[in-house]
Amino acid sequence: MVYQGRLTDRELSAVLKQLHQLKKKKDEIGQDIEHLHDALRAHLAAIGADELTQAGYIISNKLVITSTIDTKAMKAELPELVARYTRSKEGRRFFVRAVV
Repeated sequence: MVYQGRLTDRELSAVLKQLHQLKKKKDEIGQDIEHLHDALRAHLAAIGADELTQAGYIISNKLVITSTIDTKAMKAELPELVARYTRSKEGRRFFVRAVV
């Protein structure tokens, strides 16, 4: 069912209940996916590989190194530089949380 605009109290309760149920399912599915990923990582480790092609899929667990800037240290040592290159952007953060 698609809801648009203002909801009745009954519709709002139904939406919140459905949202809660779907988030619970999503969390359970996420755990199942993580267990399967763990099994694939363990298999790659057991055969001593970081990549494998099987059944039309590529399974990869390669080491990736990324470089980041330590902004906390940079703010402490070069605050004027950080202020000069810091940009602000505006947005909305949406969340639904159960009240306990």
